[in-house]
Amino acid sequence: MYVSYRLPVVFCLVACFSCARWCFGETVAYWEFDTIVEGATPAAVGGAAMTLRTAGGGADFTPGEAPAVETIPNPDPTPEFAGEERENRASLHSPGNPVENRFLTTSAGTNVLRLHGTAWTFEGWIRCSGDDPDSFGDVILTTRDEPLWCGVTLALNKPLRSGEGRRLFCYFAVKAHQDGDTASAFSLRTDGLLLPNRWYHIALTWNARGEGPPTAQLFVDGFSVAQGEAPAAFDTEVADRHAIDRLHLGARQGSERNSFAGDFDEFRISDKALNPVEMLVFPDRPGPLPRACRVAKARNVHPRTPRSSDVLMRALCWRSANTRNRHDTMQAMETFHVTGLVWAYIHDPEVIAKICASGRFFQGAVTNSLSTMRILLGMPSKTDPAETLAFIQRYGCQSLDGTANEQPWKRHWPNPFSRSSGCCSNPEFEALYVRALQTYIRAGASMIQRDEGSGNAPRPNYGGCLCDHCMRGFRESLRKTQTAEQLAELGIVTIDSFDYRAHLRQTGAPVGDEFARWDGGRLKDLFREYQHQVSIGFMARTRQALDKTAGSAIAMSCNNGVRNFDEVMRQFDWFFGELSRHHATPTNLYRTAATAAALDRLQIVTMPKKGGHSTYDAADGWERHTRQTIATSYAVGGICMVPWDVYMPNTLSKDRTRSGTARYFGKPEDYADLFGFIRANSALFDGYEDAAAIGGGFFETRWGRQFPATIEGSDKVVAFVRAKPGDESAPVVVHLVDWRDNPQPFTVRLRAEAFFGKNALKVSLHTPVSYDPEQHQ
Repeated sequence: MYVSYRLPVVFCLVACFSCARWCFGETVAYWEFDTIVEGATPAAVGGAAMTLRTAGGGADFTPGEAPAVETIPNPDPTPEFAGEERENRASLHSPGNPVENRFLTTSAGTNVLRLHGTAWTFEGWIRCSGDDPDSFGDVILTTRDEPLWCGVTLALNKPLRSGEGRRLFCYFAVKAHQDGDTASAFSLRTDGLLLPNRWYHIALTWNARGEGPPTAQLFVDGFSVAQGEAPAAFDTEVADRHAIDRLHLGARQGSERNSFAGDFDEFRISDKALNPVEMLVFPDRPGPLPRACRVAKARNVHPRTPRSSDVLMRALCWRSANTRNRHDTMQAMETFHVTGLVWAYIHDPEVIAKICASGRFFQGAVTNSLSTMRILLGMPSKTDPAETLAFIQRYGCQSLDGTANEQPWKRHWPNPFSRSSGCCSNPEFEALYVRALQTYIRAGASMIQRDEGSGNAPRPNYGGCLCDHCMRGFRESLRKTQTAEQLAELGIVTIDSFDYRAHLRQTGAPVGDEFARWDGGRLKDLFREYQHQVSIGFMARTRQALDKTAGSAIAMSCNNGVRNFDEVMRQFDWFFGELSRHHATPTNLYRTAATAAALDRLQIVTMPKKGGHSTYDAADGWERHTRQTIATSYAVGGICMVPWDVYMPNTLSKDRTRSGTARYFGKPEDYADLFGFIRANSALFDGYEDAAAIGGGFFETRWGRQFPATIEGSDKVVAFVRAKPGDESAPVVVHLVDWRDNPQPFTVRLRAEAFFGKNALKVSLHTPVSYDPEQHQ
């Protein structure tokens, strides 16, 4: 179900509200981290037994002058905590990895984070700095320490890719130390969310009081980012028996490599698994409610960015219906109300002209693949082995042994040109790449989609690129960025003759995928950074060359995998992402669209993809999930492409044999009504921006505790309020999407003053019209 409310300024009040009352958990411990005297920082709640003290050697924890937030709401109404909102005067700086490990510890007997039959929330603000975490990660809090290593650890992991944020993770472990003990462990881990030098509110909740298995959940800035449950073998009684009897913060005493580098502020432990609205990150907003048009913020997007009401479809190739092919691209565009054919590997000028003549825009697609280059330049896709090898060695990425550095998912492809990618350090490949893209401009394309937009940045994950061009470029990068003393520390005696490839061979570095897990020290980190920076430069230079050819700025998007927003990705004007079925959730779609919007970008996604081994409980489960994804993507200010000619992931049989999954061609009766609805209501999409996200799993802080809308009847119905920034007379739209398998009636209440102040409301309900082939157009 997809519902849109339009609310212009007229004279009818829809609903009034009573103030909500929130049931807070009792605060067990609360550290302001505003002061540290003689190695101790006190707890505001819980008594002296929970006072922190420093432990270990090395540098000290020091008070910082930059707190996470200016004021903190009353965290607990119980008598032990006095006062309303109060000033947050300071924070505490954690020194990172000194000569000896350094951590904060509570007094003996104060481990209140027990796991058996308990429920609790640990929350606070962190700001990470320093080098990326290594090995196990940088510890924020742990009860799992020497000598027995049982309990829970909350920490940061290093990014998966250069330029991404660090990952928050939580590890629960039981180790067998006595007869009858059974070893077991499980963990939660987020995507790369935490960027250095920015404050984040983090929270970990634990609930073992229910009838089912214990559950844990991680939150960042109030959003649920990871959740899971303990396996059947996880014995919480054994975990509590062997956990330390105190809390360690900032590191663990059993390691010298896991100290947190950065700042802490306002840590609290509560005696229940809190909802986000009960956490300290949720503000009490004084005074009148803001107006939706004031909360919504305008984006400064590229002029050729697709509009919020555009309907987009991609195509692997141009298809015309005939006796051998029942699919027709032009007919599909008509049926689904498509306004632009995008991400299309089509470079025939006649076809592109036909698309543009129909009133649609066209976007050509390109990858780093040498096969794509050859096709666009009119070169044969197959040659004799000697010519094939020579071409790949001239332009392609290389592994340590000199062979083509192929991405793991391409290794079963039969064409060696398709398996091989061009190197961003190679000036000859750069010239080849520009020539290939110029064919699109000459054919009439007004924009280009770049697949594999990260370029060389992920190459170290599978052992590349170690070609001659990369070796020269890395050497020059070290010369410019490292001092003589730093080079000496890296073991480089003479930079003029340094060859990283020779160094790797001498030190016994592995070839291929194992290189990603090999500990190459600081030099390997610098090599990763080089591949990241060379990719940024490659994208910038090739775009400049393309603009020069066209005589104007060519719009260019990239495939960011829905989750990658690093510096390489920010070279492009908007993002496409292939969406897995597991990431197609309301909160993930909203968070992704909001992240893109903060960068003045648009996020476009595919339908939820699944292999042949994926199943849904209901016969139409996949279609319903796709409809919910389409509706939600548009409701959050993004776009979901038409489910037609969509690549599906290959499947693996039980014997690990890979088999291809057929491309998906959606039927008009399943989806065309939604796209028709979007086009018919284009005036309520274009120019609108996010003002509120409401429903199960969402955390809305811009309105205090008085939301502009509330939903009664199900926590799986989500609402997105969108408004035209600064326009007090324009209608405000409330998009409603029901994520239940069997939708049922529900109630929506609107807080009138959040929309048009003291003016009354007129409400009109917009719903899609059921698909009928004759009447649909």
